[in-house]
Amino acid sequence: MHFLKSLGVGLVAATLAFALPSNDLILVNTPPFVSQCDITSIDWVGGQEPYVMAVLKDNRIRQWFSDIQQTNANHTVYSWLTNIRAGQMVSIQIFDALGATAPTGNFVVQPGPNNCSLII
Repeated sequence: MHFLKSLGVGLVAATLAFALPSNDLILVNTPPFVSQCDITSIDWVGGQEPYVMAVLKDNRIRQWFSDIQQTNANHTVYSWLTNIRAGQMVSIQIFDALGATAPTGNFVVQPGPNNCSLII
């Protein structure tokens, strides 16, 4: 009985260790809604600051932001002015100081205000 209890505790600990990101692994969330000329929050956990955030279209970097510092010990949020024309499918890639990278999924920019300079 003691062996099974120990085994169960060990399995739970191993599962938690696998589920929680280490500082070397970056997990970035795909933003749920992105609209042209609005602020979009891009957030991630893990990695080592400073970060670089790249905006990609057709697997080519179209825009990047460097020297992004960690927001707090567990989580980083970057406020991006989405200067991408509505209808464009893009993604975000995060790079950290150690060379780790993490992408979002692809997302389509939705219509929004027309009060910014659009790059694509």
